[in-house]
Amino acid sequence: MPSASPYPNQFKMESPVDKPRYQYRDLDWTAKEIRVVELLPGTFQERIRIKFHHVALAPRRPSAIRLPPSRDEIQKTLPADWIVRVCLDGRFIFERIKEYEPEEPYETSWLHPVTGVDPNVSFDDNKLEYEGLSYVWAPEGSEEDALVLEPTAPSTGAASSSLSIRPNLAAALRHLRYRDIPRRMWIDALCINQTDLEERNNQVHIMCDIYRRASHVVVWLGPEMEDSKMAMAALRHLGEQAVYTERGAWRTNPPGCSNPELARASVPLPYDEQTWRSITSLLQRSWFERLWVWQEVRLADERSFMLCGPDSISLSLFRRAIFCASDKKFLPSNEVRGLILDAVEVMLPFSNQPFFRELQTLNWKGCANPRDKIYGALGAAPAAIRERITPDYSLPVETVYSQFCKAYIECLERLDFLDRCNIDAREIKGPTWVPDWSVPVDRAVRLPYADIFYAAGASAAEVSFRSDSDGTDVQVMEASGVHCGTVSFVGQKSPPASDGLLAAVKTWEAEALSTERYAPTNERSIDAFVTLLGLGYMIERWPQCNSLLTVPEAADLYGREFIDTKGDAVSHESLNFIRVRHRYFIKTDTGYMGTSHARPEIGDKLVVLLGCPSPLLVRPDPASTSEKQQYRVVGATYTHGLMDTEALLGPLPEGWRVRMARESGFFDSMHFFSVTEDKTTKEDPRLGEDPPEWERLEAVRTGNDPWNFARYRSRETRDVINSDPRLMPDALRSRGIRVGYYSLV
Repeated sequence: MPSASPYPNQFKMESPVDKPRYQYRDLDWTAKEIRVVELLPGTFQERIRIKFHHVALAPRRPSAIRLPPSRDEIQKTLPADWIVRVCLDGRFIFERIKEYEPEEPYETSWLHPVTGVDPNVSFDDNKLEYEGLSYVWAPEGSEEDALVLEPTAPSTGAASSSLSIRPNLAAALRHLRYRDIPRRMWIDALCINQTDLEERNNQVHIMCDIYRRASHVVVWLGPEMEDSKMAMAALRHLGEQAVYTERGAWRTNPPGCSNPELARASVPLPYDEQTWRSITSLLQRSWFERLWVWQEVRLADERSFMLCGPDSISLSLFRRAIFCASDKKFLPSNEVRGLILDAVEVMLPFSNQPFFRELQTLNWKGCANPRDKIYGALGAAPAAIRERITPDYSLPVETVYSQFCKAYIECLERLDFLDRCNIDAREIKGPTWVPDWSVPVDRAVRLPYADIFYAAGASAAEVSFRSDSDGTDVQVMEASGVHCGTVSFVGQKSPPASDGLLAAVKTWEAEALSTERYAPTNERSIDAFVTLLGLGYMIERWPQCNSLLTVPEAADLYGREFIDTKGDAVSHESLNFIRVRHRYFIKTDTGYMGTSHARPEIGDKLVVLLGCPSPLLVRPDPASTSEKQQYRVVGATYTHGLMDTEALLGPLPEGWRVRMARESGFFDSMHFFSVTEDKTTKEDPRLGEDPPEWERLEAVRTGNDPWNFARYRSRETRDVINSDPRLMPDALRSRGIRVGYYSLV
């Protein structure tokens, strides 16, 4: 039975050596130099011996890259009954098109069905001869000394110095070390002089290049323990049964798999309790909670693999296994599903999904330095943002965060980041419109993705900055928006877990159901209330999600099981549609009801700012004067009746409703469904004709776009914008909308 300790006593801990500490030689930054560690051969028990070499990351040469043909080129060579699909790892797979029986496996092939040629042959001579290691630093303590040899010394020669290594890295190196030949790797803790702040800044800035140029990436999950061998075997087998293609929108089985039925979502996984326990333990390892691994994994190529003790699995197979498990309708518990979904977020390939969604996911991860909440996400950022931010670990945390917010506005013209603000969860100084990303967000109370909300539609933010009156560096952000009401009632906060949730929601009922109809949307108050409790996750809005309830079903369930319930003795079914954990209930003088993670106060203003996907609560700043009213950002809300651009455009016409439609396998976008005509369109029926001075372009999403975007070109200047000109402030004012300015401090 493996030891329960995080670092099993598989080898005798070496005593400290009587050698001077290794002194790093300076890197030549003009040559884009990095250090590579050479792990010298040895047995598992022998002391770790290493050398350091300087390697220049020469500019990438496009001529050194040979790519396979495009999907469209290959499709032209296929018979009519075959289709070629692109897997998540970039490989092509061929599938015969025909009517399959419900349990019949798909006929697939990695080889061209006519020529028998594998089209997946490519090479990249820009790769360098080192492996990138992805691992967790782990806490300090029980460090051991590695011997450092001079670069030109023979492998069996005497060491000239030593270097301390933390236990998790030492365990990794012992498992990775060959017995007979050296191994070259890039390892951040060793290859960056951690005491040299300027060097750290430089190396973090080129981190993407370091992992992209590695021959492949090795993921170290930790030593063998808690039946990890069983978990690795189960996931390896599952990954061999399913392939995901078309950016996650299509699932098929690879050729020659032994259990193709496991690729189907309706087929449960055949795991006993012990196997599920082993998989749960594996997914709870700290590697999955680390921020930097996201970038390291997404830059890894198809030869990369994961190592847990002596057991390995290719990164591709692990990704396929996790995706397959996440699709299953039946899993042993919500905890397991949550761990699997967290792993899916880590394993998603680079895609065109909005950067802020990537940032939001990454900010749920852990890192030692709070500045890395931004610096660790730059690998996913649009180039324009990366160019504006140079890592500098000497800057105060609030300055790093403020610089990012300004760069985000300049590049994307959106205020999505305001959804992360919470006036009660701040440890940094500075303006309240700058979120404190250093404060961790618990899984149970994470905000829904801001990108599923459309309070401001595809409008661009209209902002300006100025220094506060006292002349300090604190900036005031002037933002355009619409006033939607003043908070007149605040309900008690719901708990972060299921216990006590129903009792808390019960206390909101009197205010929520005080009238038969909900005035802002002219629907039954009970329907509005249950939609609020579900944060809009109802099947009318998400028709592809069969597990969701319809609004009438949720209202009926509330009436049958919930409204008459004393305490929390309610079926598990009731808890599934209620998503308002750790939230306050609010009501405004204009009749709106909503919820917020941040603590509201009576008198807070409810506003929709242009470019911000959620309605915000802002609070008059005590230092304001009658001549200069300023506000502090309290936090984002889910406000029923304001989530679909109603503040700017009014309600949808009779017979229309919002539907979320699949844009790819990873995310959905806002569409409009006409009940009377039974048709779906991306065009908002509330918007009129395009302005004559603007030319509409095809809105093909790129990684540089915000979630809610459009594409227009000025006929006069030829400038292209990522927003809808019909939602510009002057256009809104011409519709009678009172667009004001809010000074946020």
